[in-house]
Amino acid sequence: YFDGTLGGGGHSLAIMKAGGRVIATDLDKDAIAYAGSRFEREGMSGRYTLVRDNFKNFTEIVDRLGIGAIDGAILDLGVSARQLDDGARGFSYRYDAELDMRMDDWPAEKLTELLYKYGEESFAHRIVSAIERERGKHRIKTTGELASIISSAVPYRKGGHPAKKTFQALRIQVNDELGGL
Repeated sequence: YFDGTLGGGGHSLAIMKAGGRVIATDLDKDAIAYAGSRFEREGMSGRYTLVRDNFKNFTEIVDRLGIGAIDGAILDLGVSARQLDDGARGFSYRYDAELDMRMDDWPAEKLTELLYKYGEESFAHRIVSAIERERGKHRIKTTGELASIISSAVPYRKGGHPAKKTFQALRIQVNDELGGL
């Protein structure tokens, strides 16, 4: 089986416990290390191959490993709880960490479109206006600072943090998540 989004390894572990062998990919070196340790603790040695790569390179990965066919594939898209719980990773709006979204030079129109398209953010224009005001004064350097700017631009939001959709949209774009599909 091919697990294109290893994360914490839960899906792969379930496949192995059911008798399957897994080839799993993840771009996150910490996810690879964590899952490898988890699989070893669970006695799965020899039942998996972990590859630090993007699932979009599936064909090259299985060719390189000499795999002619697979029985199934899974992709659990999104960000993992482990990534969100580690504030230093820069994925979370709950913790203040260095911001590396690679969007600081995007024009407002393009950023607004991105928030509508990938975040389904109904307050995209307000959020981008607030970001523009702040980045006109100084570079936005941390996730906490960006989350605060977004929170100040969004009226009350039921069902989660006001920055949730914006961070999702930025992550999808930066990681080319839809292009990988």
